[in-house]
Amino acid sequence: MSTVLLILLLAALIYTVVQMKAGAEWGKPAVVGLTVLIVLVALGRWACRGRPRTEADLQATYSYAQACNYELANALGKHMPKGGKALVFAMAMGPEGHQAMLDGLNKGFEPYGITIGGVEMPLGSTGGGAAMPGMPDRTPPPDPAKLQKEYQAVLAKYPDAAGLLIFGGPQYNMESFVPEGDKKLPLGIMGDKLTPAEAVARVKAGTATVVCVLRPDIDWPTVAKISSAQRKFRRTYFLVTPDTVADIEDELK
Repeated sequence: MSTVLLILLLAALIYTVVQMKAGAEWGKPAVVGLTVLIVLVALGRWACRGRPRTEADLQATYSYAQACNYELANALGKHMPKGGKALVFAMAMGPEGHQAMLDGLNKGFEPYGITIGGVEMPLGSTGGGAAMPGMPDRTPPPDPAKLQKEYQAVLAKYPDAAGLLIFGGPQYNMESFVPEGDKKLPLGIMGDKLTPAEAVARVKAGTATVVCVLRPDIDWPTVAKISSAQRKFRRTYFLVTPDTVADIEDELK
């Protein structure tokens, strides 16, 4: 309701400014009054955006993010050499999000003795935030030659990397950035910009090893009532791996 009111007030303000410039005597006081009213409505809207997040809310969000990252790392770890190091490409996500990512990944990799060798910005990224989950990627694909150059520069810093993880940024195929003839490392993607069909196609083609992608049939009100972070993850995401790809493909038919 407040959004509609703000739009109407702004429209009235524009009309009033036009009338004031045309010489209407009532224009100036009306502009001042409307401006004050718009500021008050905007402040009220900001103050009433919702209840403050409680410690329980924050913990639930953290646990869910940690569960998602755990599942992705645990699935990818099966395809990496034991004791290896994973190189993570992740967009900036704030201290809490970054810590939830690291905690989840470390727990997922733990059974395999895998550690995180480093965290870098995604190849071909501009430094902005990730797209909204489930929204298709409308940005043009990065230039493969540029990606390859960036990849080789990053990999030179982590010569012992045994697996790759991508969070946000361009969610590319390995062919997009691994030069021909170079070893292709196991690749895991948190694919919020990919459709389930695209995730299935990448795993079947071997251009990604594990892809975590949003389900198309999410019942958000039901998901919100689930207390278990692991169960919430399973109702929200498909975890597409070489072991699950056939079943997920059948479910999507």
